[in-house]
Amino acid sequence: MAGADHIAGGRYVLDATGASRSTLMIHDMLADPEWADFLTNEDKRALITLFWMHISPPQGIAVRRTMHPEIAISHRDEKGWTVVEVHGEVDAHTVPQISKYVSACIEAGRHHLIVDLAGVPFMDSTGLGLFVRIGKRIRTHAADLRLVITNPNVLQIFHITNLHRSLQIYDSAEAAME
Repeated sequence: MAGADHIAGGRYVLDATGASRSTLMIHDMLADPEWADFLTNEDKRALITLFWMHISPPQGIAVRRTMHPEIAISHRDEKGWTVVEVHGEVDAHTVPQISKYVSACIEAGRHHLIVDLAGVPFMDSTGLGLFVRIGKRIRTHAADLRLVITNPNVLQIFHITNLHRSLQIYDSAEAAME
């Protein structure tokens, strides 16, 4: 494919510019002959478009260029619950911060937790693992963990993995408190 051939020679330029890992991964997929057997022409067109958006985004489209986006975590006590609000992506980079914050709440005797993920646009498997671990830990205190998830993509991950059956999920902090 001409687009992939065109991109293949530019790896050293991408490395020198500090391109993100996802951009480099897309580059490598397009340049690797083994991937050619798995990717349809439609897949290749989409990846080339995504690749160039990372390098030079069209006017008006914001592309995250940092490898480690900001995460904001806070809590409040309300109606006998501690509501921990998370804003930002929940991934391998941010899970340790969230874990430390929630652990401090549990150690402080806050055993009725609502983790409000309404401000979370993305979650990967490390986030799922975190909430399974928190759920197990909180149960040892005969307490309760409830999650607030409003993003359909994040909610879908819990449904695909069937974690919605073992974790209590609500659409608002108010509903979780009832």
